[in-house]
Amino acid sequence: MQEQIEKLRAQALRHAGSGTIETAVRSVAITLSRQTTRPAVGVFQPRCCLVLQGAKEVTIGERRLRYDTNNYFIASLEVPASGCIIEASASRPYIGLSLALDAEALVALISDAPAGQDSETSTFAVNPLTTQLLDAWGRLMALLDAPEDIAVLAPMIEREILYRLLQGPQGAVLRQIAQRQPLGPSASRRRLDPRAL
Repeated sequence: MQEQIEKLRAQALRHAGSGTIETAVRSVAITLSRQTTRPAVGVFQPRCCLVLQGAKEVTIGERRLRYDTNNYFIASLEVPASGCIIEASASRPYIGLSLALDAEALVALISDAPAGQDSETSTFAVNPLTTQLLDAWGRLMALLDAPEDIAVLAPMIEREILYRLLQGPQGAVLRQIAQRQPLGPSASRRRLDPRAL
């Protein structure tokens, strides 16, 4: 798994800028920070977030969650929260990826995907990374080096990532949210900048 993370880190660094940038894959953002940050407060857009180097902390209500290269953060509802980078330096900058969750794609997957673990009932959580999830992320990030393939292949790989999430601890929550609330990019509510994640 460490080799997969290192490969993802190299891919992210080739396309990262200062702070958070949106990539040619419209649902993916890359964050690079050479210092820790103060908590940013706002409303979390439903997202899946990976840390490739460093660590972050998210506070939602009374819960405080830390995540790093061993796990991923997922928020399946728009919730008021704050987030900050807690491990970063000039020599080892924080590097993170985030993927906006597409409700329409989730809805399309529900009828096809078998029931997952469904052990997590929270609308946000930190869950252990899997090799399958990292593999899909690696193929999605590789598209940044082949922009002519993005339009055709990115939706398929994003669908696979959503499938892996549906099979994970928050599968039941994602299915419930997809059935009752539009979460797609057309929603107009103010959302937290991906830098907070």
